[in-house]
Amino acid sequence: MTIKKIALPLFFLIGLMLITGSEANACSCSPEVYAPACNLISRSEVVFLGESLELIGDPRYMRGKVYRFRVERIYKGLDPGIREVMVNPGAFTSCETSYTPGVKYLMFAHASSGNPAQLAAWMCSGSRPAESNKADVVFLEQYIQGKTQTDVFGKVLHASSKSAQTTTQSIPQSATERIPPPKMEEVLTKHSGRPPKAEFGQTQAASQEEHIRRRIREGTRKNHYTKIIVDPGTKEVNGQAETMLLSFIDEVTLLKPGQRPDPPGLPVSNTAVVIGTVISAKAFVSQDNTFVYSDYQTRIGEVLKADPNVNIPADELITTWRLGGSLHFPSGHIKHFVIAGRGFPEVGTQYLFFLRRPDPRMDAYEIMTAYALKDDVALPLDDLGSFPGGQEAMKKDEFLNLVRSAISTQKAGVSLPARLHTRPASSI
Repeated sequence: MTIKKIALPLFFLIGLMLITGSEANACSCSPEVYAPACNLISRSEVVFLGESLELIGDPRYMRGKVYRFRVERIYKGLDPGIREVMVNPGAFTSCETSYTPGVKYLMFAHASSGNPAQLAAWMCSGSRPAESNKADVVFLEQYIQGKTQTDVFGKVLHASSKSAQTTTQSIPQSATERIPPPKMEEVLTKHSGRPPKAEFGQTQAASQEEHIRRRIREGTRKNHYTKIIVDPGTKEVNGQAETMLLSFIDEVTLLKPGQRPDPPGLPVSNTAVVIGTVISAKAFVSQDNTFVYSDYQTRIGEVLKADPNVNIPADELITTWRLGGSLHFPSGHIKHFVIAGRGFPEVGTQYLFFLRRPDPRMDAYEIMTAYALKDDVALPLDDLGSFPGGQEAMKKDEFLNLVRSAISTQKAGVSLPARLHTRPASSI
């Protein structure tokens, strides 16, 4: 197993968020804690898969409390014979968190005493539900078998008035193709559709004008993968007719003095926030064959935050897009390009989209995240963990009110208490 790391300069958003003079200080975590397992495993003393059983009093402290966990799989730091541990969730601190009994978690913890079965995993530990972070489980299983090769690359992919810096980490194609890929359903997010497909090698720009527009758009995500995409030349690769390239993007916003962060899971400072229904979907390969992305023709139903430079009327058809998709090569092989923790919108489904258009010459909007609006509930397209109270869904009206409030607060330039707990998923 080879692990390579290149240090990335991050301004960690650690500190106290003062809301009013009468309210308590809130815990604010570094963006580092939302990184994938391939990053967190090196900074955690203990890593395991376990089920939260119950919340009990901690006999060591008068007001203490701990969660009793059944250990199902040990990845690092625990003796093989340990079957149960006690986890301090940061009780009675501003960084206290909760682990719902009956739910399985990937735990990134630290030893809290001389007892190896006494651990601490506070809000900023990076611990996360296993069900919504399956790519992490895949990585850790391969990690303990010595099958992983993780290269960490840091690059600035875009900059805006927010001074946004993006770090990209991906696994080389060669490493992925040496290992049988996980099943698609194990990697796609819970509410994701299937990735759109493209025929590799076919001309995809209908006109010279469209060719130019695509070249501008593709420049914002150039060289996402470390190798040029080519036809493998055979229908099967390592005995598989379909393979998968998993990668992840960990985007960190560097705030200038006086700037306020977006509420977790609600990136309202992006270009536009709209409600729209996906009409059609198609995958594309960049003109330099370095990445795959998917276009979604989206009919606008309502604009919650308007693009300051472009009028988007209701019932307008716009192009939204995001990285990822599937390629069918002339050899017959199919390869899926998936960003861990990021889902693919379904055709025919209505979503609330948070959209980005960094270049005014672009005629399409990148999907930063989205929420499906189905049967009067909101469901996260991406692996964002859970809504307040540990719910996997939120009432549509309540969610839309929360978004509108966040937009109003962002426009006013004041801080908004975070109510959505988010955990972007990890990747191998």
